[in-house]
Order: sequence, then C-alpha cells, then structure tokens
Amino acid sequence: MLALREEQGRRVGRLEALEDRWERMVLGTPWVASCTVAVGAEDVELCSGPEGAEQLTEAAFGEAGTREFFTHVRFHQHEDERIVVHMLIELYAQSAEEAAQVLENAATGELLIASLAEESRPPASTGGESPH
Repeated sequence: MLALREEQGRRVGRLEALEDRWERMVLGTPWVASCTVAVGAEDVELCSGPEGAEQLTEAAFGEAGTREFFTHVRFHQHEDERIVVHMLIELYAQSAEEAAQVLENAATGELLIASLAEESRPPASTGGESPH
C-alpha cells in the first residue's frame, strides 16, 4: 500500500506492507513442496487445459495459490465426490516449519505434504573473472 503524508510542505510517499506475508516473501528463502490437496468436486468447474490448472490451483489453495505461490499442477484424480490435486509449489519462508505452516493455512482441503526442501541457489557473483 502506498501511504502519503505531508512533511515540511512536501508530499512524501512510503510503501507499507498490508500483510505479514510480504516480510516472509522478502526475507525468506525459496522452498519447494510436493503435495496433494483433496477438494470437493463441486469446487472445480473445469479441470482440463490451461484454465483447468488455474481452477485446480484456486480450489486447492484459494487466492494464495494464484497470487503468493508459484504452482504447477502435475495431475489430478477424481475420487468419488472429491478431486485430489497433485502439485509442485514454490514459496518463500524463513524455515521448513514456516513453509509447512503457510501451506497448511492456505490449503482449502485435506493437505498432504510428500516432500519439502529448501531450494539451493548458486553463489552470488564475486565480481572476479568469469570462469567461461
């Protein structure tokens, strides 16, 4: 959110986070989870094609699934009156516990995390001579 105020006759603007998730996203490191979420079949209008992946993500994690996480629907299964969505998710967190908690809080159905790992990043450039 952009907050504006007057200071010595000047307008001064400052960006302020609306929610605590911004701190986690800025200070955290990337984590990758392989998981499933079981949702009610009535919560998904379309489950095939590009629009289907978006609807399955929305059904599994609500707004967080489309705005806060990087998601990839691997596949889904119809089981009676529910759909089990198998996904890979990248999110930012400061620990494995925080990452798991964020997923649990966002899941709209029954969540099962098969694996959760911190994504490794190459070291930052030292400004030295290129190895290539």
